[in-house]
Formats: sequence, structure tokens, C-alpha cells
Amino acid sequence: MSGFKRGSVLGAGLALTSLLAACSGGAEPPAGETPQEQPKVAVNNPKDASAVPLCSLLSDDFARSLELQTPGEHVPQMVSGAGEACEWRSDEADSLSVSLSVLDRKIADYYAKPPFPYFSERSVAGNPAAVTLDSDPMQLGICDLYLGTQENQMLVSQVILPSTDKGKKDPCQVAQQTLEAAVTTLPPAK
Repeated sequence: MSGFKRGSVLGAGLALTSLLAACSGGAEPPAGETPQEQPKVAVNNPKDASAVPLCSLLSDDFARSLELQTPGEHVPQMVSGAGEACEWRSDEADSLSVSLSVLDRKIADYYAKPPFPYFSERSVAGNPAAVTLDSDPMQLGICDLYLGTQENQMLVSQVILPSTDKGKKDPCQVAQQTLEAAVTTLPPAK
């Protein structure tokens, strides 16, 4: 085949491919991308996190098991959109900090469009949960774990490890244990 004919066949093939793509209305995702479905996130055992005073969400026994001082102390909001939080700390200067706060938000929104670059789905006490941070919690030594307690409510645990534990201990493990302990104090949602 001559160079002219080969070029014509190739050109016609490209034109046909472009025409077919235009007729399909662009329904196909770009190469390498797959269409995303809206995640189905169900809070199977709804609880009311706002029915219990924040600093009563953790028992003194649980706090002491983490070597935290009791009782917890009310502090300003720890995450955007939250009211105040309750914080438990160990008594050293560079110490473990565990905070709990209640948000009036849907956990499903976090699954649909994670708000931060680092996102990890979890399950806590049988309900959906998510870790959202700017980077890996092990590197930061910080974990923000959001637990869906109702369709429009979340209980958030923020754990900040002492600098000596950064990279050695998983702050999200402590956050998960904290939420599991707190869920036992929550009454069923009405």
C-alpha cells in the first residue's frame, strides 16, 4: 500500500472513531477512569451521641487504662463545624491526648467525597467510620476518626500521640478503642 493510501485509511479510521465518540454523547469515561457509584453507607445501630454529656462519654476506668487523667476537660472545637470537645490527657508535658466531639453531619458524605487526601474506611461497633487526614496518621502521630452514630450525626475521636510514639504506635487504633468505649455509653436514637 502506498503512503498516501495508508495515511487515508488511518485518517478515515480516526475520523470514524471521533464520530462514534461524539454520537455516544461522551458517556464513556476517559481511558483509565471508571465511573464512581454513590457509596451506600448505613448506620445499622443508631445511637444519640448528643444525649450524653461529652465528658461522660468515656468512663474513668477506660481513661485510666490509657493513663489519661480524669475527668476529661471541656475544650473549644477540635474539628471544623463541631461544638466543644472533651479532652483527656496524660500528665506529662509531651503527652497522649484523646478528644471526643459530636458533629451534625452525614458519614455518607465522607465516603462519597473524602474531605482530605488521606481516607480510610473503618467499622466501629458495627457502624461506618472513616479516618480523614492530610497524610498518613502513623507519620503524623494524629488520627481523626469519624463514626456514624445516626444518619445525620457523627462522634469524632481525635488522638494525638506523644512525639516519642510518632511512627511507632498507631493513633487510629487508640481512636477506635476510644469510640468503641464511648458507644457503650450512648442511648439508642429516637
